[in-house]
Amino acid sequence: ADWGTGVLLNGRWMLTAAHLVRSNALNNTPENVQFTVGGNTYAADQILLKPGYVQAAPWNGNDIALVHLSTRVNNVD
Repeated sequence: ADWGTGVLLNGRWMLTAAHLVRSNALNNTPENVQFTVGGNTYAADQILLKPGYVQAAPWNGNDIALVHLSTRVNNVD
């Protein structure tokens, strides 16, 4: 399992590194990606990799992904 961080955007999207979620995005299995926010765990239902992301070269400036959470995160600033 990969571990990393992300930034919560508008309660439903996480901005994170593509290399952390790439295998799930390529296999169309976003439900295997989870984030813990405020002590609660949230599963993903969609993963968008930045166009130009290359698995063999994550240092090329495109190592970014947006992950849509299946449930809205509430009560977190």
